[in-house]
Amino acid sequence: MYHAGELWPPPPQLQKMFETNGIDELHIRISNWKILSYILVVGLGRESVSLLAKYNYHVYTAETPSFFVTSDNPVALYHGDYHEIRPYGVGLATDGVEVTL
Repeated sequence: MYHAGELWPPPPQLQKMFETNGIDELHIRISNWKILSYILVVGLGRESVSLLAKYNYHVYTAETPSFFVTSDNPVALYHGDYHEIRPYGVGLATDGVEVTL
């Protein structure tokens, strides 16, 4: 899809990596294909894609090779007006939510 021009432009850091190494140099192994197939069906559905298209994305990279450790909960949701929408909480489809990985 990338080669056919069917994807939106990637973030600048990924674009630089594609131009330097080529997208075909990415090697991905999938061992949990059944779960991923369900995730892709839901995630690439028309309703999901229209929600994701509304997000503003920021990708950060380290200047030098580095590493980081995540917890068992690597995703954080934040909404500036949470006190106004309680007790329902926020989710990925909540307008104005900030998602951090």
